[in-house]
Amino acid sequence: MSDQFIKPMILVVEDDILNQKLITFYLREKYDMCYGASVIESKKCLEANNPDLVLLDLSLLGGENGLELCYYIKNSDKWNHIPVIAVTAHAFSETRQACEDAGSDAYMTKPVKKNELINMIEKYLPSTKKQTT
Repeated sequence: MSDQFIKPMILVVEDDILNQKLITFYLREKYDMCYGASVIESKKCLEANNPDLVLLDLSLLGGENGLELCYYIKNSDKWNHIPVIAVTAHAFSETRQACEDAGSDAYMTKPVKKNELINMIEKYLPSTKKQTT
């Protein structure tokens, strides 16, 4: 028997394709990712992939925003254990407070730097997963 490392799964809630690609470039070596450009897509990804952490943009496609998704996750018995990191271009104190009020665990402003993003993820990510094969 050997221990095989399983990459943690991150739900990237981001509607901008360039930002999705940048985050993928930053994280692909250490993490698996699923993507949602809207609240509906993100909820489907939650169900299908059971992510270990959520990177959450606030401005999304469709009628709902990232704060509503954060509130949904943090008030769900099934998902409330998942850390949510808000990653937004909105650098106002009111936005930070709104993220905290919705239940986010952390807040970062765009543009994000690779090392800062990875450090933030590692701070909130549950302990490393291993699968015995």
